[in-house]
Amino acid sequence: MGWEPRGVWDAELVAGLCRELDLIHVGDPFKSPPTARARVQYFRLHGITGPRHRYSNAELERLKEFCTAKTATYCAFNNVSMVADAQRFASQL
Repeated sequence: MGWEPRGVWDAELVAGLCRELDLIHVGDPFKSPPTARARVQYFRLHGITGPRHRYSNAELERLKEFCTAKTATYCAFNNVSMVADAQRFASQL
């Protein structure tokens, strides 16, 4: 099960709760790097500057750096240009 904490949370508290409750930390790696290394990473990308944000190729390259070969990673784009951004990201993999 995934959990996307909203608001300001202490990174160690989030990591501890995820371990204790066997949760997948869902978050935006551009706003705060993943805190809990688990068997699965799940990123929700709401847009760096808000929902109208269109990710640049450089930002998508940075996103690839957050996706590790050791951990299954899911990226859900949740911005106005989500389809185009997701397609460009998938073509870079």
